[in-house]
Amino acid sequence: MSRSIWEEMCRALESFKREHGHANVPAEWKPNPSLGRWAAAQRYRRRIGELTAKQVEELDRYGFVWDPKGATWNRMFDALVRFKNETGHCNVPHQWKSDQRLSDWVARQRHCRKNGSLSPEYVKRLDAIGFTWAIYGKDSASKPEPKPRDPEPERH
Repeated sequence: MSRSIWEEMCRALESFKREHGHANVPAEWKPNPSLGRWAAAQRYRRRIGELTAKQVEELDRYGFVWDPKGATWNRMFDALVRFKNETGHCNVPHQWKSDQRLSDWVARQRHCRKNGSLSPEYVKRLDAIGFTWAIYGKDSASKPEPKPRDPEPERH
């Protein structure tokens, strides 16, 4: 990538940060699709080792978000911690009008744990704050113990 394109995109990133208060450019950012594609490409290039240390350092100075999904998860987790500090529990009401995004996120964490797609790190962090996995009775994320099967009758 030419230095002038790099500099142009860094200026666009700086402008994005001034306007939005962060440097978490979505990959498909409609107001400036080329900035979104460029941001996604930098994340990929870093993952495969194609960015120089100087480029990584420069993006870090802007507060560039390398893991947008992780950043979103952490932001929602922080909102849950604030909710718990205010209420004394993590049971965000379903369709909670005060913060529907938090309500949806909590439901998604339960669903993801139940289907096995929530990372062990996230499960551990939620457990550490006393997250309630099942809102109705027994922990729906745990599988019931299989019942012992009767032995097959002998066939003669």
